[in-house]
Amino acid sequence: MLTAATVLHQHEKRHMSGRQVWLKVNRRQFKCQPCGKPFSEALDFIGARRKYTNRLAEAMVKQVLHSSTRNVALNHQLSEDIVWSMVDYVSQKNSKSS
Repeated sequence: MLTAATVLHQHEKRHMSGRQVWLKVNRRQFKCQPCGKPFSEALDFIGARRKYTNRLAEAMVKQVLHSSTRNVALNHQLSEDIVWSMVDYVSQKNSKSS
């Protein structure tokens, strides 16, 4: 099962040609020159302060529509909390788009 620490390192499990593939994204860190506050670079395929890609979140939500968060979490070795955060993120993202 993926732990919060694994998700924090921005790993994403994908299935490609029947194989499991891990995508690791290193988001660069910067410091604001005037105030010194750290911030991460913005990436168009990962939401702000998210540890998973938009594509993965949308795929998990599609599966939840036909199953349950518990089953999706078990099938993908994620915690149910992470699956719920994906559902929440996608619903907020879609409500902003409309």
